[in-house]
Amino acid sequence: MGERVQVGPLIYTVLEGEWRDQLGAPPNLRTPQHRFLILRLSVTNSGARESSIPPLTLIGPGDQSYPELTNGEGVEQWLGYLRSLSAAGTEHARVLFDVPSGSYRLRVVNEAEPEEERAALIDIPFQAPPAPPELPIRPPGQQPK
Repeated sequence: MGERVQVGPLIYTVLEGEWRDQLGAPPNLRTPQHRFLILRLSVTNSGARESSIPPLTLIGPGDQSYPELTNGEGVEQWLGYLRSLSAAGTEHARVLFDVPSGSYRLRVVNEAEPEEERAALIDIPFQAPPAPPELPIRPPGQQPK
């Protein structure tokens, strides 16, 4: 993560990943089949004309592929699913996946005819969430100070 990867006119940079067990709050609580992985990224169009940002895919162990979710409800600054980027424009946003916990590679592509399509892979290492702080153990009946 953090490295710039260019495919065609599009330059992708994955800035961070965040794991979540749910999105939103009741009554609009969303739970994943596995776990939600939200990737914050930057996409720059270095070309001279508008370009579409194609859907992204995570590649897991055994080359299992997981497509980007088309519903970003509950994700701040969601990139959207149908998206385009003006010439020389940059978009900073988040994309959403539902995947088992682990390390992945993000497959990014350019918008082109199939015979001209270019793809690259960006490593997304697994980062476990920090452990919650330990609370002091008090004997029964003792009041907190």
